[in-house]
Amino acid sequence: MPALVLSGMNPSIHPLFWIFESTGGRTMTAEELIERLKTLPPETPVLVEGYETGFDDIVEIRQRQTVRYRQAQEWDGEYQSADKFSGEQKVVSAAVIYGRRGAFRP
Repeated sequence: MPALVLSGMNPSIHPLFWIFESTGGRTMTAEELIERLKTLPPETPVLVEGYETGFDDIVEIRQRQTVRYRQAQEWDGEYQSADKFSGEQKVVSAAVIYGRRGAFRP
């Protein structure tokens, strides 16, 4: 059975993936993610993108205080930990899904 991959990539190029409607570039909410996961068979593995290539198991979900990183390079995430910024910033409390070998290994 194919796995659901939580990623910024477009899985529609592979016929074995489930195709979900795009969020149109906006941030997906917990409610939207839960609704999409409910449509899958319960035994479906859920993976995240690997550090550089491939996919990893999910090892943890944590609440993090984040700030949208407006000067992100192509290799940076769109959000960074709020403690990296000073001054007035719009802080977003987010659920962060950690993969086994990501940059922020638990």
